[in-house]
Parts: sequence; C-alpha cells; structure tokens
Amino acid sequence: MPRKQFLFHNKLNQPNNPGSDMLYMSLAGSKSLQNTSVNSKDELVEKMLVCIENLPPRYKEIIDLYFFQSKTIKEIIPIIGMSESTVRNRLGYSLHLLKKNIAK
Repeated sequence: MPRKQFLFHNKLNQPNNPGSDMLYMSLAGSKSLQNTSVNSKDELVEKMLVCIENLPPRYKEIIDLYFFQSKTIKEIIPIIGMSESTVRNRLGYSLHLLKKNIAK
C-alpha cells in the first residue's frame, strides 16, 4: 500500500476521528449517493479512501487540512498561500469530486 494511502486509511479508520466523521456526514446525506451500491458506513469509508487517493494533489491537500487536521479556512490560507475564496472553492469542489466519484 502506498504511503499516502496508508496515511489516509489510518485517518479514516481512527475511532472517534472527528475528521472522518465530518467527511462521512458531508457525503452520506448526498442525494447523488442515494442510488449507489454503498450500503454501509464501512463501504462508504472504503470508497472515500479510494476516491481521496485519486484526487489531484491540490484537492487531496484541502481534504486533509480541513477534515483530518481540523484546520479552519482561515488557518489553511497561509498554508497553501491562496485567498479565502480559493480555499473555499477548492474545498467545495473537492467534496463535489468525491461525491461524483463515489456515486460511480
């Protein structure tokens, strides 16, 4: 298993990990996921892992910072050196890509 995938795998499966719970809740209620073959939280977490690994690095970084490192938008701005609107847009688009890829 590649190192990055191992890191996300550990983060997603940590008990009481607020990041994975937040990400799960962000995706679980999506209408686009209601007609998929994902029937349980474990299946969705596994699909999230695969989909996160397939995201371009700039979107993967936003997911990691926001959900798993619990950084706020304001804290992410200096880390990636982008404007607040860019950070918000990338976060939103990252979630859009995850929902789209999980629904496949």
